[in-house]
Amino acid sequence: MASDTYSLNARSVEVLDVEFNGRRHAVKRYIHSDVLDIYVVQPFFPDKELWETPRSRQKTGIVVHHDAGGAPATFTGELQQLQVIYEMHVANGWNGIGYHYLIAPSGRVWHTGHLGTHRAHTKGLDPYAEPSGKLNETKIGICFMGNYADGKGLNGSTVDPLGDRPSDAAVAAFKDLVQLCADIFNAPMDVRPHKYWAARTGEPTLCPGDWAPLDAWDGTVITPSRPAPAPEPEPAPAPAPEPEVPEAESVFVGIRRDTLRELGAQLLTLANHGDK
Repeated sequence: MASDTYSLNARSVEVLDVEFNGRRHAVKRYIHSDVLDIYVVQPFFPDKELWETPRSRQKTGIVVHHDAGGAPATFTGELQQLQVIYEMHVANGWNGIGYHYLIAPSGRVWHTGHLGTHRAHTKGLDPYAEPSGKLNETKIGICFMGNYADGKGLNGSTVDPLGDRPSDAAVAAFKDLVQLCADIFNAPMDVRPHKYWAARTGEPTLCPGDWAPLDAWDGTVITPSRPAPAPEPEPAPAPAPEPEVPEAESVFVGIRRDTLRELGAQLLTLANHGDK
C-alpha cells in the first residue's frame, strides 16, 4: 500500500529534504491533526526485499509495542534510534524494521513499513482472521520509542523505565493513528498489547511495559469513521413486454352491406319513434 494512502483526511502534505548519516532523501510529512504528524522514512531504512502481504490477508488490528530503548528528544535523535533498531532487526535476519510505525516521545510518528507488507513484530497465528494467517501479516505493529518496564533494554543493556507510560503527546498520536488505520482499511481494528499475544505462544514478554497489563484494551475495537460503502443496488428487472393485443374485429364483420342498410334504417325508425 503506497504512502500516498496517507493523503486520506490529511490536512496538509509536505516534502522535506532530510540529510542523515551522509545520505539525503525526500521525506513526506503528512499532518492529519493537531496531534498526528507522520513522516515516511522508508528511503532511509529500506527493506531488503518486499514483504508483500497477500491480498487475502486483511489487516484486522493493532499490536502495541515499546522498543525498550531511550527517549530521544530531537528529530535527529529519533532518526538515530531508528537506525539502531534497523541494524538490530536486520542482524536478526529480518527484512527491515519489524514495525509499521514508531512513535517518539515528541509525538512524531515514523512510518517504517508499508501497510501492504507483513513485518516481524509478533509471533503466532491470528485466530480471528479469515482465512487464518500469521499475526505479522494480519496485524499492524505500532511501537512506542522508550522503555516502560524494568529489565533489559535495547541491545541488552539494563535500563530503568522512562516513566509509568509513554508521553501524553505519544499517546495522543497513537489514538489518532489507530483511527487512521481503521479508516485506511475501512475495517474495524482490535487493539492488543504485545504481551497478550506472546502469552499465547508460550514466549511471555513485558512489552509494551508495565503501563499496559495483559488484558489492556480487552474488547476494544476501533471502527472506521467513514461508513463502509453501500453495496451497489441490484438493477431493477426490465419490465415484461406488453403482450401484443390484436386489433378488435368489427362486430359487423361478415354481415352483408344490404343487411347493414336495413339495420341502420330500423335504428333510425326507433329513434324517430322515441321522439314522439
